Amino acid sequence: MKNKLLVIFTSSIFLIFGSAFAGEKYEFTGTAYNTSGFEAPIVTASEAQIWNWSNDSFWIYDDAPEGWPKEVMADCKGKGIANKDGIPLAGFFMCTVHDTDGDLFLTSGNWEPATGGGDWTFISGTGKFEGVTGGGSYLNGVQFMGGDTLNFVTSIEMPN
Repeated sequence: MKNKLLVIFTSSIFLIFGSAFAGEKYEFTGTAYNTSGFEAPIVTASEAQIWNWSNDSFWIYDDAPEGWPKEVMADCKGKGIANKDGIPLAGFFMCTVHDTDGDLFLTSGNWEPATGGGDWTFISGTGKFEGVTGGGSYLNGVQFMGGDTLNFVTSIEMPN
């Protein structure tokens, strides 16, 4: 009987106070304006290709929550593979992102050529980004001044 009361008591405490420890969840959209920087592919013995790329990009958030910047800059690096005909198979990337206050966060993600987009994950951050968790998805957008755009969805949880 004591164990049942302990379970009920513990569960009640968690339900009452647990939400105080949870952060706020937000979902918002944005657009990344990228410069393209592909290196010449490395061709393997089987004629498959390895692509390396990097870009600097400017991200604009739509309907970002209070305390989240409306605009950030990102330095992204990636790698992809293609078959011997040059048809892309997969890719991944990491982005170091900073705002005007100098706070940083790091993301990583994948690129799926069949969909023209992929998923990304929030890895870690400093300052206002410290303790943020989450990620999102993105799709390729239109060409923009020699680069391209990405339309993304951000789903994060910010600590209290």
